[in-house]
Amino acid sequence: MVCLDTHVIIWGIKEEASPGQENMVQRAKSYIRHQVSQRVNLMLPAPVVAEALIRGEVDHLRTIRTIIEKSFFIAAFDSPAAFLAAELERSRGVVELLEKGQAPRRHIRIDTQIAAIAITQNAEMIISHDPYMRTIAQDRIPVIEIPDIPEQENLQFEQ
Repeated sequence: MVCLDTHVIIWGIKEEASPGQENMVQRAKSYIRHQVSQRVNLMLPAPVVAEALIRGEVDHLRTIRTIIEKSFFIAAFDSPAAFLAAELERSRGVVELLEKGQAPRRHIRIDTQIAAIAITQNAEMIISHDPYMRTIAQDRIPVIEIPDIPEQENLQFEQ
């Protein structure tokens, strides 16, 4: 099972990108499509779902919600994850991020929840482009960016 962070859903399912990130939409879509074709279970921690559904038109968000509910395992933030999230947030690396002002506490708090859910659900890895997720996960689970999945174009043969 692979855990997806929020940007993967924003790019790959909502098909939204900030300026300069437009190429990530196709990359995320290709990755998700490839994983589904390989029958890999894709997990979304509940905080990822919440973050992904904050912005947008209500009708579009309903459609996205339906896609998410049909296509992904949504993992709850339960008590084992809560205990682990607190432990992760107390770690030296996270405390240093907060003390140096490198990341807002609310951002770190959500990311510790996401990492804790992935770890307690025994996910193989977290797919994330968050610059702090590796620090938060503390080598308890691999954190990688979306791999490039080459998609074969329609081949044209000369007759």
